[in-house]
Amino acid sequence: MELELRNVGSEDVRVPAEFYRRRGPSVKLVDRQSGKETSLASNPPDARLLKSLQTLRPGQSFRFPWRILPTEISRFAPRPIDVSAVFSVNLTPGARAGQAHIASRELRITDPAGSTQASLIAVPGGATAGEPAGSIVLTARCIDNPTCRFTGEEIVVELELRNDGQQSVQLPIRYLRRMGPRAQVTDNQSGASTWLRTPPRDRSLIGELEPLAPGESIRMTRSVMPHFLQAFAQHPVDVSVEFSLNPAPQNPREEGHHVKRRIRITQQLQR
Repeated sequence: MELELRNVGSEDVRVPAEFYRRRGPSVKLVDRQSGKETSLASNPPDARLLKSLQTLRPGQSFRFPWRILPTEISRFAPRPIDVSAVFSVNLTPGARAGQAHIASRELRITDPAGSTQASLIAVPGGATAGEPAGSIVLTARCIDNPTCRFTGEEIVVELELRNDGQQSVQLPIRYLRRMGPRAQVTDNQSGASTWLRTPPRDRSLIGELEPLAPGESIRMTRSVMPHFLQAFAQHPVDVSVEFSLNPAPQNPREEGHHVKRRIRITQQLQR
């Protein structure tokens, strides 16, 4: 299979691309029938490559192949095979434990015929009724303000939750529209952080699931008010806002369901 690490933000980022290519991702297999888990062996890290940084501009990506051997799956899972493979990449490999930023993606691997002659079929996201796929993505943009520049006015952010996979997923759409995402604001100068207020939860809406077909999306907005930025951030304003949304609030403890997107708001023109 091919893994792609893409910059979906609005700023350049520098990443140790060769380190990722050689190290590869961490891979966890989960048998969806029994719930048991195992981790596959990965290549040993070469710390010398951490200093070899490559610039990824917005929209750019780099790709690297990764292989899961048939024996790794057949020895782990009973037939008919139905496992989730969770790929994780540490985007801050030099960070201390607890401060790392992890990107993850889930792939479902099934053997629909239950036969030793059947080929394995990989289904991105692996959605089932009531379970969001790993292919649910969140994007963010500042409306009428493509660089998210702070000029003393309210900044309105449009967030789009999109089904980027190949199967319909069941989501509590009314609940998500009403609640919106959580938003953590971090002052890039002082390191201080705080949270924007969110509406009170209406738990009666959590069970109202509606289908979101492949390619469909829902949109919502969050506002960052000028008085908040002026009171919280050092001047000139330079903050990061990370939006986080759980498409499956009915399963709050499930890992891998939260989707996140970060924007940067500054008073200076962003280069």
